[in-house]
Amino acid sequence: MNKNDYYSKYLKYKMKYLQEKQMQIGGNSFTLTLNYNEKDYKYTVLKTVTIQSLKNHIKKILDIPEHLQHLSINFWDETKTLENLGINKDTRIIVNKMNFIPIRLEEKIFEMPLDPDYIKKNFVDMTPGSLTVNDLKNIVIQQPFSANILINDLSVLEKLDRIQLKFNSSMLENDKKLDNYGIVFDNPSIIIDYSFRPRKPGTIQLEINIKDEKNTLLHLEIEPTKTIGDIKTFINEKTLIPVDKLQIVFNLKYIDDNVVLSEFIINYDYSRLTVFIRI
Repeated sequence: MNKNDYYSKYLKYKMKYLQEKQMQIGGNSFTLTLNYNEKDYKYTVLKTVTIQSLKNHIKKILDIPEHLQHLSINFWDETKTLENLGINKDTRIIVNKMNFIPIRLEEKIFEMPLDPDYIKKNFVDMTPGSLTVNDLKNIVIQQPFSANILINDLSVLEKLDRIQLKFNSSMLENDKKLDNYGIVFDNPSIIIDYSFRPRKPGTIQLEINIKDEKNTLLHLEIEPTKTIGDIKTFINEKTLIPVDKLQIVFNLKYIDDNVVLSEFIINYDYSRLTVFIRI
């Protein structure tokens, strides 16, 4: 009997033991089939368990090493219960270990999933090994941790242009494949540093606070030669508020349409305009 056979036998005994414990719960449980590494295992579980809880159970049952504990389970909503999803004893659940790349943002490390099926479903029809740096950027901007650094009002192309990825202190070039840099998956020692390039030289980074019902915030990177009238046009394009209804205030003073931004804005890295709407 080889090592894999011993491991499979061990898992079956472990599941049998856990199943006997679960059976004490009674009619609120059922036995389903988990397929992992091309082998089927029977596991008894509560109907009210969520997919996320099931994943946590599976990690412990299968003794998956901590740095590989990303699991893909048929892409069901993780907040739903098995009962909600119509999963029953006839359901066969495919369990895959999910590839990931550690991404470091502001000294905090996030494990970004790169499972081939996950990529195919959500982004591009390719395997992780064939990803380019630009493909990786496309995946990065979709991640929840990017919300802290990306400016939402920028287009996807502008976001991709502003993202900077580094590995071993070298900036990654968009058209190069990750393989070219020796970047592989499931290796916790390979960390990609992620940052967002500051504004382009010679532009102003504006935050625009519109005093409407939602207290809307807009962000804009704009040349200092533009006027307040140009700002009003931008606001109109984003919100459909008529230009003649907009009044722009800076430092408690109303600014006329023909005033150039460089005449009153000193801090190009961050300045804030307040917009009131005429009734």
